[in-house]
Amino acid sequence: YCWVPTEIQRCSDLVDGQKWIESFESMLKDESKETPAGMRPRRSLRSTLSDGDAPHFWSSVTVAADAMTTRGRNEVLRKMHTPPARKVVLPNKQEVLFWFNIGPAKENRDRVYVTEANCPHQGVCLLSGELKDIEDLAGPGGPAVALATAAGRRGMVRCPRHNKTFDLATGEALGALNCEVLQTFPSRFQDGRFYVRVPTSSMSVPPGPTGPTGPELISAQEIDSDVEMKDAMEPELKRQRFDQLP
Repeated sequence: YCWVPTEIQRCSDLVDGQKWIESFESMLKDESKETPAGMRPRRSLRSTLSDGDAPHFWSSVTVAADAMTTRGRNEVLRKMHTPPARKVVLPNKQEVLFWFNIGPAKENRDRVYVTEANCPHQGVCLLSGELKDIEDLAGPGGPAVALATAAGRRGMVRCPRHNKTFDLATGEALGALNCEVLQTFPSRFQDGRFYVRVPTSSMSVPPGPTGPTGPELISAQEIDSDVEMKDAMEPELKRQRFDQLP
């Protein structure tokens, strides 16, 4: 693996996930309002089977409830002026999405998640998806602890085409029948910008002695979370030859 630089220099360069969710829920609430008082509710026949010959009608209340369904949520998504994430093109030409201020309560730099830009199911760009921040009832401590602290939360994104929902931290899909996995990328803040870790095979010029190194492209073979990236390229000590021993 190697670390590649991005143009993201601060968290304020990213979309605030919490504010986006608040805006989305506010628009959803406006869409679900009932018909104003004094106006006759509009009725239309519903295309479903009913008991006997009794027709089913949609009223203003039904329309309000429909706004809370998946179809209603997708309609609001199309009206949102701001996407829930920021798209970045990495030096290897791969498009990724930066998600911010979502999931467990941590430092701002630790609340940044990077995923592939498109849904693994049918390739829909997830900039059109719905960002969610939900309680992790299966987390450590059980439901009571998860509901009582922001640490028991998970950042999720729902694809609007087939409602596939993915965890932004792990990429796993919700539901036993969902086998697709959203590709995720580790990220870290270094030397005034965010870096993303990608497979070396995805780079046209590999890092190392024959390729670019230094702050712009850094090998990740010996990096762990407690080691600065600039220290990972230290040369190996030369071994003393036995024929030169006194």
